[in-house]
Amino acid sequence: MGNIASVDVNDSDRSILHHLDDDVLQLVCKHLHGLVLHNKTLPPYHRPVVSMLPLSLTCKRFRALCLPYIFQIFNLECYDKNPWWGASNKLKIWNSDLAPNVREVSINLCIWSMYKDSWLATWFIPSLPDTLAQALRHLSFSSPHLNKISLQIEDDKYHIFEAAFAKAGLSFPNVDRLQISPANSGMMKLCPNVKSLSVLGRNHLNAAVWSRKVLGDASKLPKLEGLIIESWCDTDLMSTIAEMIPKIKTLVIRSHDLHMTFEQFVAQFAKFRYVRVLVIPSAESLDIGFHPPGCGNAYFGPGGEEYRKQVEREGREAEHRAAKAVFIQCPQLEELWFAKYTKVTRGSDGFDWGHYNDRDCTWAKDF
Repeated sequence: MGNIASVDVNDSDRSILHHLDDDVLQLVCKHLHGLVLHNKTLPPYHRPVVSMLPLSLTCKRFRALCLPYIFQIFNLECYDKNPWWGASNKLKIWNSDLAPNVREVSINLCIWSMYKDSWLATWFIPSLPDTLAQALRHLSFSSPHLNKISLQIEDDKYHIFEAAFAKAGLSFPNVDRLQISPANSGMMKLCPNVKSLSVLGRNHLNAAVWSRKVLGDASKLPKLEGLIIESWCDTDLMSTIAEMIPKIKTLVIRSHDLHMTFEQFVAQFAKFRYVRVLVIPSAESLDIGFHPPGCGNAYFGPGGEEYRKQVEREGREAEHRAAKAVFIQCPQLEELWFAKYTKVTRGSDGFDWGHYNDRDCTWAKDF
């Protein structure tokens, strides 16, 4: 390493960083990347601007050091009037040399609902499925750190992509986290070692149409431990989950459309004898008698602060009632979460309560 004490800091042509060895600068980049990840967990209005991109543009040396951090996600998100053209153009300029850095694949090729009947939506590119399949094939061989895939493709077009994926012989044995929409459940066959599965898409309201097929495919994943369900939730869906994946350990119900009473909802958990971590919607979505104002303006004006405290107190009371009922049904349960922000565990003299933000939510990190 160079002698830092002897560096002329007034030298305008060279930064003091240029006198550091690469191994030291790699630690600097790793620390900066940690700050970037931390900031992504904060709400946008609390998020300071921290990015590794400006540093990577300073010179070729820093570009090489930053590459493993700024190209970790293969992002093909083109949800608009015609996602096929956007995706095709992106794939044309994708630099496959960056594949060894990729840790996550995120693909969203969906048409906005307001444009589904538009003539633009009908302009499909027949070569796109094969082009995407070849890009994913390259990633499957060249990305040793790839462990997460998120895939959402238009329902009526997915079968074309699925055929292209099969023809390309795709397989992702190292992927242990998978996010799919219900119509894309065939992706599970390509990721046989998935531990955490997220079934996305709140627009698929009728769970009876897809639940048995999707959960049937999920039941064939030997290492599956965690499941997220976002769509419409009723007693039939809960029964199907218990039937198809009876030994699930982490169950996350993120739907705000519970088509059942709170008592019916809680009764379903008696079927899940292996669940250790359970995540349910926040108290206002549980039909438990807690109805906070829908607009924050209710807390402004005379008596606003007192009203806020009253709502917070009623919310805590509702969570206590819900937690008591859930733990009675699930004696083996270790953690109960209300969304991402309230965690309940058994204590020596009752329940222990913890309040968290997105950054500290432990269950979400597994998905």
